[in-house]
Amino acid sequence: MNKKNQKKKPKEEQEEEEQQKKKNKKKRRRQRRKRKRRRTRTRRRKKKKKGKKEEEEEEEQEQEEERRRRKKITRRTRT
Repeated sequence: MNKKNQKKKPKEEQEEEEQQKKKNKKKRRRQRRKRKRRRTRTRRRKKKKKGKKEEEEEEEQEQEEERRRRKKITRRTRT
């Protein structure tokens, strides 16, 4: 609607609308923050998990290498 066509509302209604707009704005802002925080948290957790998995894999590889070395040593001593 054009501003010319709009009827003037009483001050009380206008003030209520303004307050409602402010409330909605605050709500939206709060929700946006929540979403952003939730997103960053999950990303951090995923990165941590990924890091832990990589560490575990490295440890497993090292343990396997040690086992292989031991096997080689035992084979040498037996012969």
